[in-house]
Amino acid sequence: MLRLTLLLYVACVGTSSLACEEPVSESAERELWGTYELALNSAVGNHRDLLVQAQRAWLDYRDANCELIAERPEGPAGEPYVQCVTYMTRERTLELRLICRTTGEGVDCDLTDLGADPRP
Repeated sequence: MLRLTLLLYVACVGTSSLACEEPVSESAERELWGTYELALNSAVGNHRDLLVQAQRAWLDYRDANCELIAERPEGPAGEPYVQCVTYMTRERTLELRLICRTTGEGVDCDLTDLGADPRP
């Protein structure tokens, strides 16, 4: 975990990205990507391609939306950005559970192992 934090810090040095202010809570992020993996593994045919496309678009939307929410006349605010990203990440996790349940026949869509991070 220390390696990941250090890598994030090194990647953010010298940038002005709000994403680098403070990362979304690790548990919310792990749950998102674990649920995404379950949904992806349960999807068949065109559903799989659509899920990958939707997840990529959602990531772009989340980041832009939260930057907009955090923008202030005096400059971007880190705390509102982090709160927004955390909220939207948890909301997306619920959406992915629903997708998994409706597209995966007989698949258990609740997480038991949160160790995966299969980002598209």
